[in-house]
Amino acid sequence: MDTLASWKKEYVKMLKDWDKNYCKHMSKKGTYEEMNTLHMTAAKPLTELIESNKNFHHLELMIEANKKKGNQIPVPEFRYRALQEKFCQKLTAVCELFKDFGTDRLEDHFDIK
Repeated sequence: MDTLASWKKEYVKMLKDWDKNYCKHMSKKGTYEEMNTLHMTAAKPLTELIESNKNFHHLELMIEANKKKGNQIPVPEFRYRALQEKFCQKLTAVCELFKDFGTDRLEDHFDIK
């Protein structure tokens, strides 16, 4: 079955497995702290993008739940715009990295909003 829920469950499982293996590999017992610092720095833009996407998605779920319940208390518009702007900034940062350093460089102008 190829649904969003099954894909998400599989994705979370893969991330947990990777994290477990990575933490075991990068523990202080047998590896270089310098390499760990390098990996964490390289993964920071993607980590920030995933975090901002999660926050934005949770807000969208809250808005949808309010609509289904018929709540009269709306989610503040400034909150939605702030999270949307933060997500766009992080996605733009990742796209800039692909534009500058990717194997298939982004040549065209990208407009995320």
